Amino acid sequence: MDQGEITIVGVLVPDQWKGNGEISGLALFTNDEKKYVLTYTNQEEELMSMLRRKIEISGLLKSEAQEKTILVTCFRPVSPQETDSICC
Repeated sequence: MDQGEITIVGVLVPDQWKGNGEISGLALFTNDEKKYVLTYTNQEEELMSMLRRKIEISGLLKSEAQEKTILVTCFRPVSPQETDSICC
């Protein structure tokens, strides 16, 4: 298992759903078509408000087999109008 700090930019998308169709997991897709599954605590509302937008995420990367997971520590929208970061 590889792991380390990472900062990466991509589009935030739903990745998992509950039986009732409610989103239960998120992922970040990068320009080079890589997928990073996100794990997070106390940031769900802020992350959900940025769905389908380009954001920058920092956190701890864990790679196992084909899946890459990021434990999110900080994120911010990538937009000239928005510059605030959300860190935990």
